[in-house]
Amino acid sequence: MNHAVIEAMSAAGETADSLAAQIGVDPKTAAKWANPGRIPQTRHRAQVAAILGREMEDLWPDVLKRREPTWLRAWVDWEREAVALRWFELAWVPGLFQTQAYAQATLAGEALTADEVDQLVAARISRQAILWRERRPCSSPSSMRWCCTARPTVTPRSWPTSSAT
Repeated sequence: MNHAVIEAMSAAGETADSLAAQIGVDPKTAAKWANPGRIPQTRHRAQVAAILGREMEDLWPDVLKRREPTWLRAWVDWEREAVALRWFELAWVPGLFQTQAYAQATLAGEALTADEVDQLVAARISRQAILWRERRPCSSPSSMRWCCTARPTVTPRSWPTSSAT
């Protein structure tokens, strides 16, 4: 059990039902927030914390933990420090350049819950901050120009297969 949430609900005189009614979710959903590892969706977290009179980080410390899989962490660290990035993808837009809708569509087919998909999508989208920093990397995602049109710091390039030798 998430004792911080349970104690905060008790101190605020709230139940899962009353919390759910104020936020507009199903009472079963609100009850799950007291379970370890169950974190409200981003749009509900601040509301719950305000109602309970606590900080989000006190109620769900996992919110601040790194969300990417362990095997990807080294790459994400390299991305943060990069001055240039290059890679080739035959069928997928690289995670760094995915839109929220594209990331959700690619992850929805996996054996993941809706909350897990939301967490992974949030982690992918948060990585895009490196594209807006002052010392930003350049990249060459192949043939997926549409994913970068809103990012003037990215230069997508593609090569026709006939030019490969």
